[in-house]
Amino acid sequence: MNFKYIKINRTTAIEAAKRLVVDSIWKSANIELVKGINFPETQEIFEGRIPANADVEKVIVVNNLKRAWMFLFDNLDYPLDLQLASEYNRIIGEGGLYSNPGKLRDQIVRISGTNYIPLIPSYENVREQINWVNKIENPIDKGLEIFTLSSRGQWFNNGNKRTAQMLANHLFLQDNAAVLAIPDIHKEQFMEHLVNYYESDDSLILKNFLYETSVEMLPSGLTMSQLKKLNLA
Repeated sequence: MNFKYIKINRTTAIEAAKRLVVDSIWKSANIELVKGINFPETQEIFEGRIPANADVEKVIVVNNLKRAWMFLFDNLDYPLDLQLASEYNRIIGEGGLYSNPGKLRDQIVRISGTNYIPLIPSYENVREQINWVNKIENPIDKGLEIFTLSSRGQWFNNGNKRTAQMLANHLFLQDNAAVLAIPDIHKEQFMEHLVNYYESDDSLILKNFLYETSVEMLPSGLTMSQLKKLNLA
């Protein structure tokens, strides 16, 4: 697909992305955490402080996402491959959040809210999917494709959506394009589209939804729907 984006230089893109990191972590954590987390809590944890009466899981999730982002900035030119995906999942799962972080899933899993049961991933199949993604030229489509494929495939034991989001951001930023951050206000719609995608294996509606609501174009950090409201897209 030919998703539009603004072409800017690497320095400008990285500076803009770093300004959006805490917001991205906050939004990503809220997709996963049952109890949720607010922005001030996220900011405190990101800055190395622990909020009063903080839930241990919240602290670990935020710190792991912070480390994942630091890894991204330090390894931005590293190509998309299975090793990269595994490393993001390993970082995201540190601190005992789930078993065998960074290792491909080797057991059958059920996904809440759907009858879809993903196959147990093989190294060959995951590499084939990654090779397919690497052939895509449009950076937004490329990032959204790795997000959808890895989410549906449930490549790892846990942390798959967070891993998928980091992989998408890795590809977005390699081309100085955007940051993927799903707002809490769109969480219900996102989960509905995600489940429909799991069951249909048709990612078009989900991709278009994410493009409009959750792909923050650099350097502004505004989504396409926001840019359209301002008559800037």
